[in-house]
Amino acid sequence: LNLLIVPIVILFGFMGSGQEFMPFLEVGLGEGTRGIVLLVMLGIHGALTGLNQIASTAISREGRLFWLSKTIPVPAKIQLRAKLIYSVLFASAQLSVLVAVALIFFKFTLADLLALVVLGVLVSVPVSAICLLNDLFRPKLNWSEPQQAMKGNWQTMIAALFSWSYLAIIGVLLKFLLGMGLSYSLLYVIGGFLLAASSLLLVRWMDAAAQGQYSSLLD
Repeated sequence: LNLLIVPIVILFGFMGSGQEFMPFLEVGLGEGTRGIVLLVMLGIHGALTGLNQIASTAISREGRLFWLSKTIPVPAKIQLRAKLIYSVLFASAQLSVLVAVALIFFKFTLADLLALVVLGVLVSVPVSAICLLNDLFRPKLNWSEPQQAMKGNWQTMIAALFSWSYLAIIGVLLKFLLGMGLSYSLLYVIGGFLLAASSLLLVRWMDAAAQGQYSSLLD
């Protein structure tokens, strides 16, 4: 929950400055400033999503009571999908703060805001799935205090590094396409396709691994 404060701090930081930033950025960055700002915001959102520990400790937080998840009449893959949806919903809450920053201080158009929301949700899915998969394969279930599942769990940082590596690959690819002269609109479409396709692959991997991993844990 602490990381939800980060975008709020960003918002209040801009509010305290009492000015709009687009004119200054347009001088330094030239045309396509909003496109650059939008992509940077998506990167920030993805990085914070990888750090928020919601997905990366989804199983670890159950601890020794994980046996209940193994015995309830709900398939393991359905349980994991529910955890993934919850993680994406939490990420959407922090995204809403960035949307407010984009609207108030960067004067995004309706089309830009729509792109930020859609791509923000799309980037939340693969990042959360990566973190959830890491916790599925390396959960910390043996703890005596609930905080140990999060603050004392180094796998959360490993999950964040995996997700940041994924974001870096996507970012490098988009930068390459931008250098080829593609418009930002087309770049958003390609980026959305890459995020959706990788999300599908990661969810299928999660579905395939779910039952086997659930069965092996606490045995």
